[in-house]
Amino acid sequence: MNIFLKFSVLASFLIFSGCGDGHDHDHKGHDHGGHAHEAPHGGALVLLGEHGTGFHLEVILGKEGILDLYVLDGEVENFVRVSQEELSMQVTTQDSKSQSILMTAVEDAATGESIGNTSHFRAQTEMKDVESFDAILSSVKIKGAVFEKVSISYPQGNE
Repeated sequence: MNIFLKFSVLASFLIFSGCGDGHDHDHKGHDHGGHAHEAPHGGALVLLGEHGTGFHLEVILGKEGILDLYVLDGEVENFVRVSQEELSMQVTTQDSKSQSILMTAVEDAATGESIGNTSHFRAQTEMKDVESFDAILSSVKIKGAVFEKVSISYPQGNE
């Protein structure tokens, strides 16, 4: 058998033994129609707009009650700077307590981010022992697109 024939048989075997309709191996919760994203800081991801063409928010609540929010691109690969200096959020915790939270822009000399040109917002909250909450982000403007009344579920997100 010549080398070309051996290669053809091997290639055919690999093609036909790959993922087929009847496969049962683990895909870690995603379907074949899309793919999963991983939050850079381990927070909850919230999709804004259409998958792949929109944006994401990453929300993180630290044990000390610090709430961080990062603006990311549609593939969760790059941070996206916005011009807003504040973000307003209405939060309802698992014990049904509701509160308004004002998140302020965070400067970062290492990345060159500044107030009015940042992807990071932060608020010190009273949610020190909170494990889950639902929130509505009033409005965020990202590269000309305005997203209003954004629903956030923490820690699961919507991704």
